[in-house]
Amino acid sequence: MSRFEPGPLLEPFIEHYWTIHFDVHPETPYSQTVLSYPNVHLVFEHDDLGRRALLYGIPKQSFVRKLRGVGRVLGVKFRAGGFYPFWQRDISLLTGATVKASEMFGSVADGWKHAVLDAGDDAVDFLP
Repeated sequence: MSRFEPGPLLEPFIEHYWTIHFDVHPETPYSQTVLSYPNVHLVFEHDDLGRRALLYGIPKQSFVRKLRGVGRVLGVKFRAGGFYPFWQRDISLLTGATVKASEMFGSVADGWKHAVLDAGDDAVDFLP
């Protein structure tokens, strides 16, 4: 896992960006458990299930993901209250929820997904 600081314009909203790369033998998957902080994350994922751009709301319990094959993730961890300017509703509506980024940001989110995931290891170049 690697973390990157946001630029000054986004610092009031974003705590940091994070990336994860994994390569797990498909026949021996690994369950990763994360004790999450109460933050919203915008996440771009690419693994054996395909590509996704998702919003993860504040979790109600530990986050568990089964890793298998090759994959990578780039996430945006919003500061507490930092997602409100984009959401403009009670943040509790996202508690325990996972939503397609396109439901929040429209079809432009699919363009972001492909731009970030096509960048490979150069994805950090997209980070303001």
